[in-house]
Amino acid sequence: MMNELPPSPWIHIGECPVCVNGLCRVRTCEDEQGRRHLYAMCDECEAIWVKPDTASERVFPRGEEPLCPVCSRPLYGEQAHWTEPEEIAASSDWSLAAIFEMPNALDQPQVSDLLVMDDIATDLDAPEAHREASELDAAVSEDTPGIKFADNSYGQDEPKPGC
Repeated sequence: MMNELPPSPWIHIGECPVCVNGLCRVRTCEDEQGRRHLYAMCDECEAIWVKPDTASERVFPRGEEPLCPVCSRPLYGEQAHWTEPEEIAASSDWSLAAIFEMPNALDQPQVSDLLVMDDIATDLDAPEAHREASELDAAVSEDTPGIKFADNSYGQDEPKPGC
């Protein structure tokens, strides 16, 4: 059995106001002198904030050679990574704005969030007091007057050239 590390939380400062699809996740970078600094970057559109507030000024990295907005080192170099919880100083502006969420909690809606009382089946939802399927089939057939059955032949023909 392998000893797997638990997943690290995603640390972000909110949803991206630019693309509305990503999270403004906090990144850590290290300058040439070994000093670390933080910035937020959308994990979808790569918009960047140097301050821990999505209402502050944002920049976009150059596409051909993306650089850190603080130290101008490569944005995806070995010195840069998504921030770990222990990298945020407890009293910093970043720690006050940071939201910590586990990745699977973001991807998977909770069952309790999806269900309402109308979604729960009861005995009253069963067709005609649990009649057997064969009884229903015998009671209703394509010959029953007033009942139209769906045409199931749509899409069953062979494809033609050019389709």
